[in-house]
Amino acid sequence: MENNLNDSVKYIAHSVNRLIKLNAEADEKANQLQLENERLKEQLERKESELATLNKRYEALRMGEKIAGNAEDRDDLRKKVNELVREVDKCIALLND
Repeated sequence: MENNLNDSVKYIAHSVNRLIKLNAEADEKANQLQLENERLKEQLERKESELATLNKRYEALRMGEKIAGNAEDRDDLRKKVNELVREVDKCIALLND
């Protein structure tokens, strides 16, 4: 009977030690994943910033091409500029109220 009790205690102790080790490994893996997640978020922010910059440059190039382009393109550009000026004027009017 005492032998069975000792075996049970040893088994439980072994199981507890195994669970402690598995928990420590899981914590380490969670920390690694958290660091990787932070790194990927920073990388995504940099890429989004690069994309925004490239989109602005693309729009500037498109407008430059329209200015240098044919009369129809210049008319489209003139309409777009007039539209933007009207929006700015509306904003200024709202600020003055």
